[in-house]
Amino acid sequence: MVPIHAPIVDENEASDTGALLEMLISKTPLGFAFVDRDLRIVRLNEVLATVNGSTVRDQLGQLVADVIPDLWPQVEPLYRHVLDSGEPVLDVKITGPSSLDTSKTHHWLASYYPISRAGVVVGIGTVTVDITDRIEAEQQHERILSITDGSGDAIFSSTELSIVTNWNPSAEALFGFSADEIIGESVERLAPAEGATEYSLLWGHLSSGGLPERLETTRRRKDGSLVDVLMTVSPVRDHAGALAGLSFIAHDITQEREAERDRRAAEERFEISFQQAGIGAALVGLDGVPTRVNHAVCDLLARPKEQLIGRRWTDYNHPDEIPLWQVLQAKLVSGVDSFSDERRYLRPNGSTVWASVHIRTVRNSSGVPEYYFMQLLDITDTKRMEVELAHRALHDTLTGLPNRALLTDRLTHGLERSRRLGSRLGVMFLDIDDFKDVNDTLGHSCGDELLRIVARRVQGAIRPGDSVARFGGDEFVVVCDEISVPELDEIASRILVVIREPIQIEDNEIHITASIGLIISDDEATAERLLQDSDLAMYRAKQHGRDKRELYDKTLRANAELRLVTTAALRLGLERNEFTVYYQPVVDLVTGSMVSAEALVRWEHPNGILVNPDEFIPLAEQTGMIIPIGAWVLEQACQHLIEWQEMMPSMSIAVNLSVRQVLDQDITKRVEEVLLRTGVSGSDLSLELTESLLMEDVHSCARTLVSLKALGIRLVIDDFGMGYSSLSYLKKFPFDAVKVDRSFVDGLGIEDHDTALVAAIVAMAAALDLEVTAEGVETRDQQVLLQGLHCPRAQGYYLAKPMPFVDMSRLVRSSHHWQVD
Repeated sequence: MVPIHAPIVDENEASDTGALLEMLISKTPLGFAFVDRDLRIVRLNEVLATVNGSTVRDQLGQLVADVIPDLWPQVEPLYRHVLDSGEPVLDVKITGPSSLDTSKTHHWLASYYPISRAGVVVGIGTVTVDITDRIEAEQQHERILSITDGSGDAIFSSTELSIVTNWNPSAEALFGFSADEIIGESVERLAPAEGATEYSLLWGHLSSGGLPERLETTRRRKDGSLVDVLMTVSPVRDHAGALAGLSFIAHDITQEREAERDRRAAEERFEISFQQAGIGAALVGLDGVPTRVNHAVCDLLARPKEQLIGRRWTDYNHPDEIPLWQVLQAKLVSGVDSFSDERRYLRPNGSTVWASVHIRTVRNSSGVPEYYFMQLLDITDTKRMEVELAHRALHDTLTGLPNRALLTDRLTHGLERSRRLGSRLGVMFLDIDDFKDVNDTLGHSCGDELLRIVARRVQGAIRPGDSVARFGGDEFVVVCDEISVPELDEIASRILVVIREPIQIEDNEIHITASIGLIISDDEATAERLLQDSDLAMYRAKQHGRDKRELYDKTLRANAELRLVTTAALRLGLERNEFTVYYQPVVDLVTGSMVSAEALVRWEHPNGILVNPDEFIPLAEQTGMIIPIGAWVLEQACQHLIEWQEMMPSMSIAVNLSVRQVLDQDITKRVEEVLLRTGVSGSDLSLELTESLLMEDVHSCARTLVSLKALGIRLVIDDFGMGYSSLSYLKKFPFDAVKVDRSFVDGLGIEDHDTALVAAIVAMAAALDLEVTAEGVETRDQQVLLQGLHCPRAQGYYLAKPMPFVDMSRLVRSSHHWQVD
């Protein structure tokens, strides 16, 4: 029987042949199954499902070990071998019980094929054929042969009148009659049917001088059963040479006939599988010339059988491919019996088809090669998908530009090329200014279209041969080969100009700008360093007002490294409790009593230096460390307030909030949790925000302040008067108080404008029912002038410097009053 070695493929990897494969799987008597890498059944046909003892639906998704537990010890190593090696396991005999008939042992011939995608085994396909009948026939044949070898063939003879005259033990064994039962009886008792005339015909043939007759026939046993025998009939002559009787030598050929029937049935099954398979199949001579092909091969190559049988396929070979037989011969000559490859063939219309080719040597019983069995699977769609996936892996899906992975590769190769040529590589890191506002205002679909337009504009502004990639979000990187600083600066200038041009998206005319960081490679440059340093330059462009380009210099990296070191120190400082809170009293200018205190964080550095907030808060803001530091300050301030309120119940506390804290979506939750833990009333806590903070994100700030206000907290606008929209903030946000900026207080009594502004702020606050505190009071004269302007509260070095908790507690305990007359 020709072995059936059909590779099993996933339907998604063979869409063009799916229908034919489905027909084959459903109609073939073979069992087909597909399992994934976890050895879980993902596909099987009814034949195999029935053998396994349940329906297809019940077995789908089950582990093979659970479906065939009795056979699992035999098949598990085979599955593991395929998964580990990626090689098929072919024609393995499996023996064990079957749900179809538990009364006897069953036998199957199974093959296991790896299912691969992009070179990785993703599952296993199996082909199983039930060979129980054939095995039983072979076993029975061996038993009969053993009997025959021991006792010889059945030998008996008869007279002219067909009377049996002798009967050997082998005849008794074969036909069931003892010698006593059959001798003297008619040999026609062995005839397969009543009224048979076979004996008279044989007698007539031999009596007329015919040669001994050798025929395959059927005989009847004593029990009425029939037996196939190869029977030799010879004449028995008397001394005169006259025909006196017939001699019979009968050899049981029942097994041979059954084996032949099995062979023919197997050939018929193979023929059905061969012709109806959705996978191309061909029988190929040892000379490389196909002798048979199935319909799937004709469909794959788009050629009739007449063009494929009897000739090598070199005419259809893709010109870039080495002819298959040239590759195959060397491998097979070296003793390799199987060969797999992926090849291209040309169809008559000039199109190219990709085929997964598997070839196996078929040998005879002596091990001599007879022919090759070749299978071809159309993988054109898979190859096309691989190309598409490879493109997607290296390109941005939104803009079609190279992505970060391809950008890094191009930078690496660009640096190698520039070193060979003695030239320089230029890199521009571009970030769209305030892109978040577009997304928040017009929606993400508008933002996506804006990115596509920017990508096209940047591509149009660079030189031929230069490349642009989308680095992520609203960031783009331009790579320029063989360029100088002036040339790179000129290109960056062109990019800024084209980006400033109005962009029309639906009914919206959008005006945007960008910030660009520039860098030219040096002898020590790497792809990663060029990206990092150009990014640093881009951020300096943003800090200098945006819509600008900045060239990288080494101070940027030094500052970045300093920020990195300081950030680590800040984090470590928080873990080691190196931070402390100082408090500056807020004095009632009418009564001279302390009504509140502002919490001010200090950093007690391990070197013994007390670091002021101005030196580390900006960095903490940039790195996000302000979130945990600010939470710690709030907790400390509220805990200390609870202690002071035991001595001064009217005491309150003020804590500053930074930009990052206000924009933190969990800020309200954090504040509420601190109030609950410490027991501080919301009305005794003031949160101070600067005007510059409010300008960052008006809508987000408004939502946050409303939620904080709902906790009963007092909201204070700090440094009032320094911004351009101070009055509008009083209208938009739910503030309870304002603090007059120290720059105005410094000019009291010196600059008429400052005095007028302070007077206006105090009057306006009174009209709006807002508390007013003047900060930065440094002299007695400033205090007196503020009292004359009816400013109710003040704080500053003249009244009291910021002090640690212990000193502040002493002031509270003593109920200290300041001179206000």
